[in-house]
Amino acid sequence: MANKGSKKLGSAPSSTDSSPAQSITILELMGKETLKDVTKEQTNKDMETIMAMFLELKAEIKSSQQKIEERIDKLHDKIEETVKNLETEIEMEKSAHMVRIKGVEEMKEQDLLNTIIQPLAERMGLGVKELENEIEFIHRINSRFAKMNKLPRDVRVTFVRREMKERVMRIMSEEPLTILGKEVVALKETPRRIREIRKNYRFLTEELNKDNIRFRWLLPEGMIVNWQAKNIRLETIQEAREFYKQNFKENERDHATELNEDNIGNYGNKHQRQRYKKVEVNLDQEARAGTESQINTRKKKRA
Repeated sequence: MANKGSKKLGSAPSSTDSSPAQSITILELMGKETLKDVTKEQTNKDMETIMAMFLELKAEIKSSQQKIEERIDKLHDKIEETVKNLETEIEMEKSAHMVRIKGVEEMKEQDLLNTIIQPLAERMGLGVKELENEIEFIHRINSRFAKMNKLPRDVRVTFVRREMKERVMRIMSEEPLTILGKEVVALKETPRRIREIRKNYRFLTEELNKDNIRFRWLLPEGMIVNWQAKNIRLETIQEAREFYKQNFKENERDHATELNEDNIGNYGNKHQRQRYKKVEVNLDQEARAGTESQINTRKKKRA
């Protein structure tokens, strides 16, 4: 018979029994879950901070890249402008040795050098061979204006020395030279780029010439206008436009001319292009008009 105080073998423990090992395990699990949540929250915050820093850095890189590109573009424009200025200076140096002679009749199989050099040497009091040694190159200049109007092409003479070119200009300005029975006139040669720049000032020069107002060109761009007993210096096209608006009444022709002197070829309107073509008349026409005026004036003086 079993003792009353003894427990039956295999009996289950009481539900009220609590094991210290089990309590520790539960606390550890709760701590781990809490730590996991805390770690996850901190990780999210860290990722947000990293992402914000990344986006900020990306924006800074983009801004820096834009600034670099802007600087490169400015540098590129500066280089282009410098190259153009150097080209213009080279052209100006070459032009300083050149004389353009207008009005020399053209003939078949013409010996242009002898045609020019004999009367010019006689006028200058030099021997033909002596003057020939001063000339580096001589040729006619193809001109659409001359071809359309059936006029003789201009002759360009390039001298070895600038001093000789200046001497020729001075002598021929005092009295026109006669070649093949006709009076001719010597003009300074102007580089092409400068001629193109000066075309943009046509809206103003036409008004100045109309009113017999004196002006002279600046190099490489701009002009000085003798206005009301003062010399007005206009160094840019913007200054020229402002001067024009202040002192001349704007009419339809002037408005059409001023629409966009810098980009005449971009107009789609055919009528405008035709009008601009008239405005953009070859500079040879202007020079020829001046030549004829000079010749007529000298003839009147002789009479």
